[in-house]
Parts: sequence; C-alpha cells; structure tokens
Amino acid sequence: MAVHTIWDYITRPIAKTIDDVPWCAEAISPDWLTAVLCRGIKGTRVVSVEVCGGDQGSSVRRQLKAAYNEEGKNAGLPENLFCKTTPTVLTRLATGLSAAGEARFYRQVRRPELKIEAPICYHSAWDRNSGRSVHLFNDLIAIKAARFCRWQTPISRQQAEQIVGNLASLHGHSMTARALAQT
Repeated sequence: MAVHTIWDYITRPIAKTIDDVPWCAEAISPDWLTAVLCRGIKGTRVVSVEVCGGDQGSSVRRQLKAAYNEEGKNAGLPENLFCKTTPTVLTRLATGLSAAGEARFYRQVRRPELKIEAPICYHSAWDRNSGRSVHLFNDLIAIKAARFCRWQTPISRQQAEQIVGNLASLHGHSMTARALAQT
C-alpha cells in the first residue's frame, strides 16, 4: 500500500474510466464523472468538476460541484456531490477492508425499500492492491442543509431514539433478507 501511495503522489494519476479508482478527489476528472453519473443517458456529459472543500479523518472527504452539458442539465443529474477517498497511507490503513464493506453496503444493502436516512451513493469502489477507495454520494449538506455530528456533538433523546430506530431498521432488514434466503 505504501508503494502505491508514493506512486500516486509522484505520478498523480487522473481517473478517466469507470474502472479507475481515484486516489484523491482532485484526481476525479469530468470523463470519470461522465462514466459514473451519465450511464445510459444519451448525450449527457460532465463538462467540469470542482473540488469545493471538506475535511479528513479515516478518509478524506470533499464536496464536489459538477457542471453538465445541456443534455445533462435537462436530465436533472446531480450537481452537488460528496466523495470519500483514501489518498494517504494512513487513510488506506485506517479504512482497510472497511472500504470494501462500505462499498458492499451501498451496492447491496442500501436500497430504497430500506427506510433509513442515508445518502444516495452513485458509485463505490475499492482496489485491494493499492488500498484506494472512492465513495461518491449526493451532498446532504448542500441539498438538505444536513449537519454531521462529531464525537463531542450533543444529541437529544429524540435524536438518540432516531439513531436506534435506524439501526433497528437496518439490522431487521438484513435479518429478514437472510431468513428468506435460507428458506
């Protein structure tokens, strides 16, 4: 992983196809976003992408602003995006296999029938060899004025009950799906 990370910093590869796993938000190109967001919508294209801000912890989180051609604008494709990447050795080690689990959650578990508050994931990928990962979502801060908690953020009893309710829905859905698969 360390060698891949050093190589990424030296070569600064740009993600262009859907099979590429961007090593950082700045490596996300309009071509990559077109491949990810415009699939199956004839004539649509991302013409520019701007990294607007964010923070970092176990992953590096960035807000993105996508601009589309006329067809993309008319299709109502998302302009405000949020991505999580792993550009450093520390973020790659910190996320490790959890990046694969997160990708699996958004691809297989997070479905519209699962009634929990979670962002829409447009793309999620992880590369085992390099440790790179990317998760691309709608930006809840831009579209819903969401606030994200930190460890020191106080929460009310009502919020705590909502958290427990979401977890119960998630796990209940998973248990029901497993039970049905075994019958």
